[in-house]
Amino acid sequence: MKEKFYGFVMLGLAALTSCSSEQSVLDSVKLSDLSNTGCKTSYSAKESRPEFYTEEKEKTPKITITVDNKGVATFHVTDLEYDCNTDKILAQVSSQDDEIKIVIAPFKEDPTLEADCHCRYDVGFKLSNLTFNKYHMKIYFANYYGKYDTASPAYYGTVFFSPNTTFDFDVSYHQ
Repeated sequence: MKEKFYGFVMLGLAALTSCSSEQSVLDSVKLSDLSNTGCKTSYSAKESRPEFYTEEKEKTPKITITVDNKGVATFHVTDLEYDCNTDKILAQVSSQDDEIKIVIAPFKEDPTLEADCHCRYDVGFKLSNLTFNKYHMKIYFANYYGKYDTASPAYYGTVFFSPNTTFDFDVSYHQ
C-alpha cells in the first residue's frame, strides 16, 4: 500500500513539474503600460510656414528599446504622424516562438472624419515575458481601420534582447 501511495505521489510531482515548466515555455510576450503624448506638434499645408511644414513632413519615426535585467523591454516610438483628430494611439503584440509582431494604430471615434492638419505623437509601452535571446521582430503601422500591409512592415529585423541594454533605429512609414 505504501508503495502505491509513494508511486502516486511521485507521479503527481512529475506531472506538476512538467506542467509548470511547460507553462513557462508557453507564456507569450505581453504588452502593458501603453501611453501616448497626445499631439506634440501640429502643422498643415495651409497654415504652417512652408519650411516648417516641409521639415515636419520629412521626419521619420524612431524607436528606442531599453531592456532591463528582468526581461522587460520598454519601447518609445517617437514622431508618429497622424491627423489632428486622432484621439489616441493603440498598440498590439503577438508572438510565436522567436517571432514578435507589433501593430501600432491610431484611433479616433469617427475614422471617416478627415482633417487638414497633422500632428506628431509619441507612444510608449512595455513588453514582458521576453527571454534574453534574439527575436525576429516586425513592426507595422496600421491605418484608422486597423489595416496594414503585411508585405511592408515599417521594421523587420533581428533584435537581441540582452539585459541592461538600449538600442534605437529609424523606421519607414507606410500609410
